Amino acid sequence: MEHDEEILTLPAARPEFINLSEAEVRKVIDDDPWQCNPITGEVTRLVVQCMTKFKAHFGQPGYVPPRILRIEARCPIEKVAVLLVVRFMEAEAGLGLVTVQ
Repeated sequence: MEHDEEILTLPAARPEFINLSEAEVRKVIDDDPWQCNPITGEVTRLVVQCMTKFKAHFGQPGYVPPRILRIEARCPIEKVAVLLVVRFMEAEAGLGLVTVQ
């Protein structure tokens, strides 16, 4: 698909968050149910941008190659965001709302 590279490019984390460890990011998410922390806000921003890209791509008719879901995160906060998106998609597939072939 011609737009695969665009879809495979994860939105970049803001510079102030790239040096956080995965454990730090997960702890903040777990300890911040109201999403008041800037770290939680950044994860949410990345998840929303990632989901928007996926939705735009998967809304197009045609074959979706499996490699489309192989996304490389450049830093731990991006990895956490991608894993949240993947878990959401897996949950939706488990409920029959998303078809995986």
